[in-house]
Amino acid sequence: MARTKEFDERAVVEAALKVFWELGYDGASMEDLLAATSLSRSSLYESFGDKRNLFLRTVEAYTAQSGEARRAAFSASDGIRSGLERYLRSRVSMLAEPGDRPAGCYVTMLSASLKTADGELRSLVEGYTAAAEREIREGFSRALEAGSLPSRLSVDEWTNLFLALIWGLNVAARMGRPRNSLDAMVNGFLACMKD
Repeated sequence: MARTKEFDERAVVEAALKVFWELGYDGASMEDLLAATSLSRSSLYESFGDKRNLFLRTVEAYTAQSGEARRAAFSASDGIRSGLERYLRSRVSMLAEPGDRPAGCYVTMLSASLKTADGELRSLVEGYTAAAEREIREGFSRALEAGSLPSRLSVDEWTNLFLALIWGLNVAARMGRPRNSLDAMVNGFLACMKD
């Protein structure tokens, strides 16, 4: 008879996510993961297979959550300007006060640090980033077609400006920049959205 799991799988994935976020995939050892998750080696292997599969679960969990908030911003019923302002202000709050998570963005950190020879891991992170960029581009395209944004910038320019802001916020937070610095970055972008 198979034993039932005696742990909260979501809590284990969250604990592992924090380790990978802080140390990167290549820097995180099995000992680090075992200590953070409070699992025995056999429980971790039985439940997740190996370090690689646990890492994949953390990326899937994080990207599902972060993508949801971004999509909501681009489809806000009160318009893209209000939706993006709420999203960006919320993001600054999260970055400035990350709680028990490391500062910055998990995917941004992974994109900059994933050196492993495992092409599937790199492809997973790159695939998420490419999908997010497509969604962002589509959101700006819809807004421009509807006349909800100034047309002085093209779809590609709006997309790249927004991506530069998001990546800049993530890196600035990781560097420990103060909240007022993050707010100033957002204010500059929001000023560009005005007619």
